[in-house]
Amino acid sequence: MSSIPSDIDKTEYGKPGKEVRLEHAENPLAHLSHDTIKQLASAFAKEYGLEEYEQAIVGGALVAADPAEYSSQPKSLWWLVIMCSVAAAVNGMDATVINGANLFWPTQFGIADSSILQGLVNSAPFFMGVGIGPKSAIVPVYSAECCPPLIRGSLVMAWQIFTAFGIMMGFVMSLAFRGVKDTPHITGLNWRLMLGSAGIPALVVMLQVYACPESPRWLMGRGRYQDAMKSLRRIRAAPIQAGRDIFYIHTLLEQEKALTGQATGSGRAEFFKRATELFTIPRVRRATLASAVVMMSQQLCGVNVMSFYSSTIFADAGFSEQSALLASFGFGLLNFVFAFPGVYTIDHWGRRKILLSTFPFLSLLLMVVAVAFYIPSDSKAHIAVIALGIYIYTIFYSVGEGPVPFTYSAEIFPLRQRQLGMAWATSALWFGSTVLSLTFPYLMDRFTPTGAFFYYATWCAIFFFLILLFLPESAKLSLEELDVVFSVSTRTHAAYQWREFIRFFKVNVFRQSVPPQEPLYDFSHLSSAQDRVRKNESA
Repeated sequence: MSSIPSDIDKTEYGKPGKEVRLEHAENPLAHLSHDTIKQLASAFAKEYGLEEYEQAIVGGALVAADPAEYSSQPKSLWWLVIMCSVAAAVNGMDATVINGANLFWPTQFGIADSSILQGLVNSAPFFMGVGIGPKSAIVPVYSAECCPPLIRGSLVMAWQIFTAFGIMMGFVMSLAFRGVKDTPHITGLNWRLMLGSAGIPALVVMLQVYACPESPRWLMGRGRYQDAMKSLRRIRAAPIQAGRDIFYIHTLLEQEKALTGQATGSGRAEFFKRATELFTIPRVRRATLASAVVMMSQQLCGVNVMSFYSSTIFADAGFSEQSALLASFGFGLLNFVFAFPGVYTIDHWGRRKILLSTFPFLSLLLMVVAVAFYIPSDSKAHIAVIALGIYIYTIFYSVGEGPVPFTYSAEIFPLRQRQLGMAWATSALWFGSTVLSLTFPYLMDRFTPTGAFFYYATWCAIFFFLILLFLPESAKLSLEELDVVFSVSTRTHAAYQWREFIRFFKVNVFRQSVPPQEPLYDFSHLSSAQDRVRKNESA
């Protein structure tokens, strides 16, 4: 609201000790009485021409003070999820259709012996990522802004599941087109069809996108409140949900304006200001660091070595051409199947815990694969251990590192920096992907497969400690209330987590009795505010 109605108790609205700072934000409605919330909601509806929805907005505003969710969701929201999921499948296919093609095109172009040129060609889509980059940045943010908070993690997880599905389908296309013969006028028709198959789901997305609603947050940030209400009515199960969310989002946008001292803008100067804030505002800088760590870890943990080059790896291990493609399909199938447990673990175990639980196994299994290349090639164990190591590695990746990065990065930035923050995170992801696709053929050539896999096993160990020290937990926290977690300084967080790591070993390995540390985050002020609202409700 541009102003507080005169008949509202301004003393309550701005209670001492309840000022919401960028470093330490909470639910801005939680400490208000029911009467105040009703008056604010009614004034909001009248100010923005939403009188026909006033009753729903007032009821929803009361719910927003102590958020509650409905278990059912409308078909239009599921349609939105399908559209985003198919976009994710495009993302996965873009990564793996090159996999099978790598067995054919280097020979046709006469660069089979040049690892540098092969890496340069494979990395070209990421250098020229006009479509890949925006799609990866926009779709997770769009999903996060449209989904209700309680199911946001699982719905945004659809991105990872269908990325895994796209990865699998990329291998399916490699198998399907492997045997296609050249025509009199087309040489290499098989690998060309492999690469072109990724365009099919892209066309599906293009046909669907016009049927999906615009992001309510985006509309409200540009003053289009009536359009935002119509959008929310389409993707919420009941009018009271739409009323709740439009008022809550508006309150948070007003809070953002108060924090920054200006209205949200879209000009060039405003863009550069927001970009600078990614690195100058402490709370945002911590999110920028965390998103870079989690995105780079997804690439440098070595999984896209499998996505881009698994057929080449299996061929070098002694598989036939057909067997190498089938083995690669096995990798894609496992990656897809074990993405489903991630829907459960990402919200129930937490983003941070699941990463710390799986990265040691990723490092260990890559070492197993590296050592397996020393087994004599005429031994059945040579192929068996390499394939088994890669497959078990894939399972741990799919339930751990696979589902976290996009979900985590989409939810940790404040409203003001969310779009640019996600763009930054996506840039970090595709930078890592570019480096990997560019350098892996060279590593295989100069370091041998054993050296290449040890290299990525080392990165897994490094990222375990980076995640331990620099990644706060974000599971089951509303997007805006994450400010509480990211208010803790990086040094304090890292020191606390290192002490917790030492304590874990003392208790679980050396069986010592060590008292727990004091909690790192103080949520007592949130609890007291919510208890006060519940007390008002019971009265």
